[in-house]
Amino acid sequence: MKLQAFLERMFNQKRVPQALLFYGKEGIGKREIAFELSKALLCLKSQYPACGVCESCRLLKDFFSQPEEKLKVYEDDKFVYLQGDHPDFIYLKPEKTEIKVDQIRAVRDFVYIKPALSPKKVVVIYNADAMKPLRPKCPAESFRRASLRHPLYTCLTQSKQHTTYHKVKVFYVRGSAPYKRGACPKDRCKG
Repeated sequence: MKLQAFLERMFNQKRVPQALLFYGKEGIGKREIAFELSKALLCLKSQYPACGVCESCRLLKDFFSQPEEKLKVYEDDKFVYLQGDHPDFIYLKPEKTEIKVDQIRAVRDFVYIKPALSPKKVVVIYNADAMKPLRPKCPAESFRRASLRHPLYTCLTQSKQHTTYHKVKVFYVRGSAPYKRGACPKDRCKG
């Protein structure tokens, strides 16, 4: 498959961008490819495809076979994201129909922490079309809109003083359109 060969070449040359956008028709395996690249980035042996036997690979192996209720992480009784046993990987999906700003803020807090097991942290955002920009409630809040619209983008692109900045990879899995106004900006991703 051309895409897997491309990703393997990018991985071996250590040129995996900070953000990748996977889009295409439904059912072609976008989520699985993003997850495969995630496993390779988190693999302790640093190989593509992932070795499957190191501690990191072992922790990620059964992520999608576990019941979703067991993987859910809550803050203040609100669902924020899915995280299995691996401390450096989270899987963000919409709460009901959209990805809430509070979910993105929880991811932002996650990426500020240094990787615990692997050399990098990985965030997979499934159905990234569901990310909605925050609209200010009144004109006085409009000055805050740029940083609140996509707090995860802001934290990843403007927080270079943090040591984890270059150790975070974000993969956006979307529907068939590469860009829809108001959703995740394509100019921040390779895709």
